[in-house]
Amino acid sequence: MAADTIPRNKTFKDVIRNFGPAWFSVNMGIGAMSTLFHAYPYGSNLLGMKFTSLGFLLFNITSLLVFLSLTIARYTLWPDIWHLMLRHPAKSMFTGTFPMGLATILSASVQLVNQDFNVGGKALLYTLWGLWWMDSALSVVCCWGILHMMKTTQNHTLDAMSAVWLLPGATVIVAASVGVSLFMLCVGLTMAFMILTVYLLRLILHDIPSGAGALSVFLPLGPMGQGGFAVLLMGQYFRDFVGTTDGANGESDFLGQPDTARIVYIACVCLAFCLWSLATMWAVWAVMGIQQALRAKIEFKIGAWGLIFPNGVYANLSIALADTLDSPFFRVYGAVYGAGVILLWACIAARTLVAVYSKEIFEAPCLEEMDLGKAVIEEHGSEPKPSSTTTPPVQ
Repeated sequence: MAADTIPRNKTFKDVIRNFGPAWFSVNMGIGAMSTLFHAYPYGSNLLGMKFTSLGFLLFNITSLLVFLSLTIARYTLWPDIWHLMLRHPAKSMFTGTFPMGLATILSASVQLVNQDFNVGGKALLYTLWGLWWMDSALSVVCCWGILHMMKTTQNHTLDAMSAVWLLPGATVIVAASVGVSLFMLCVGLTMAFMILTVYLLRLILHDIPSGAGALSVFLPLGPMGQGGFAVLLMGQYFRDFVGTTDGANGESDFLGQPDTARIVYIACVCLAFCLWSLATMWAVWAVMGIQQALRAKIEFKIGAWGLIFPNGVYANLSIALADTLDSPFFRVYGAVYGAGVILLWACIAARTLVAVYSKEIFEAPCLEEMDLGKAVIEEHGSEPKPSSTTTPPVQ
């Protein structure tokens, strides 16, 4: 019996089998770093900053291809894991991290490679445009599909709820911020507001999630920060392209009015500031709540990467508001917060390398059901009775 409790060394096959979708949150974090270095309010025009941003972009592309290869191998070798993962109330939420990670690559490629370094020309631009349509389709599928499965094939309870419920809706917000899609932005923000209301009720009634789940309290910064940035982009688009006299708006009386673009732009800036304020509110609550959880030792898991992207896009929104409003406060605040996010990324990346080397980070809670079923069959010669699964703590 004692021998059974000794953990065996994981093989490369074990690594593939336990390689869950949450790993694509690493791409989201790396993408946030590339964006921060590119938009940093001090020294972003320096060649060193641009090459640093480019280095993060290339690293992001490489890691995405590696993660995608491991994911394809996982579901090819063990196709049953796909269905187990989709039925898992927590791990299924992370399917949207792939299109969000890809979106950060597309955004940085347009701004950095195509515009700053003038590489690729129209051919690269149209390629990225085509990939954006694919990414948008995947985001929509994740948004509607996962929410549908939450209602039909998964069991959830309020006390076990966590902020990972925000991830399906966040996919369309991120996709909307890369292109110009007011529809996806409205859908994503509406879902975020509804889920955040329920999440606040959960926190009031049942306190901060325990263990590694406590880190999820920063996730609300994601849809608020990225949503505010997307709203700013929508306003800039209306200002620059709508209401012009070149006939691009057709016969629309609404879009053809010269004042329409200006009014929409002003409204978008005001809304972006409101979203920044909401994100700041959640950031303060997160800091107040997580210090309580950090007093106890929290086991390091891949979910720690969920800290990077939300805080990164919040810093990016602060910097974007500084440029829009020409505000010294937002410029300094965004720079300080962004520097903190960069330091946080370095700490989590270093800890991840150690955990990858020891292979302790490769865990997949959705496989517990499969392993338990096999153990029962081997011991008793019959399949176990199915049991309902409720949302476990976020790992």
